[in-house]
Amino acid sequence: MSKKLYRFNEHNVCLNPDSIYIGKYIRIDLAEYDGTWFAGLHYQFPHVFFGSPCAKSKENYPTKNEALKNAIKKLISMIDKSILYHRDSEFHRIDVKSMRTAIKELKQYLFDMTHVQLSLF
Repeated sequence: MSKKLYRFNEHNVCLNPDSIYIGKYIRIDLAEYDGTWFAGLHYQFPHVFFGSPCAKSKENYPTKNEALKNAIKKLISMIDKSILYHRDSEFHRIDVKSMRTAIKELKQYLFDMTHVQLSLF
């Protein structure tokens, strides 16, 4: 099995990351460079969105799983803060229900990653 070669542009942004979609509104991009892993975070709800590229940066992780876990935890925190920030604003009509559903999906994904289901057979 050959190892995937990730390509980066002159701004250190990965051009071909592994993308993981969680639910309808979340995407996490992952890439490895020189033995360390980087994550890009994206969410897009009606009227509320955020994106950061998967780029070589100070925040790096020793494994793909560590990068993914930390990305999920960050997204949960960011979406939660976004709900608090925008919920009382008359200028933003945000879909809080979708955002809370996305947080639940992220928490479930994280739970599934960290808890192994034992089998009798």
